[in-house]
Amino acid sequence: MNSTKHYLCLAASIGLVVVACAAPTKPNIILIYSDDHGYADLGAQGTDPNIRTPNLDAMAQNGVRFSHGYVSAPQCVPSRAGVLTGRYQQRFGLEHNGSGTMPASEVTIAERLKPAGYTSCQVGKWHMAGTIKKNRPYETGAPRPLSRRPRL
Repeated sequence: MNSTKHYLCLAASIGLVVVACAAPTKPNIILIYSDDHGYADLGAQGTDPNIRTPNLDAMAQNGVRFSHGYVSAPQCVPSRAGVLTGRYQQRFGLEHNGSGTMPASEVTIAERLKPAGYTSCQVGKWHMAGTIKKNRPYETGAPRPLSRRPRL
């Protein structure tokens, strides 16, 4: 009887360890969004041997690659707002550059991922500045920048 308990405890312990080891880790999500980036401007596309982007090519080869993505606007501000919210930016009045800022009521991908334990950051051109909330990356769920580069 006593040895049966030991075996059951041992089996349960091993089961917990196996479950803990088999628990999936959440994937890293890296969204690269660039202005005026053509289809052939990445080495991973294989269209021009003179285009060399080894780090991006390695990411494309070792990760999940979405090769048929389209922006929701031909200008940078509304297309960024569209990808950050997952909504057509016309629904909240950001139809072209200079038409305002993203309303505070819009929920961004960074805000949606935060409860799942993700930390978000934004690097590079933001170009969504304005006079109301969410005019800086850290107001959309991304942490405050570690340093600021002076404008030239």
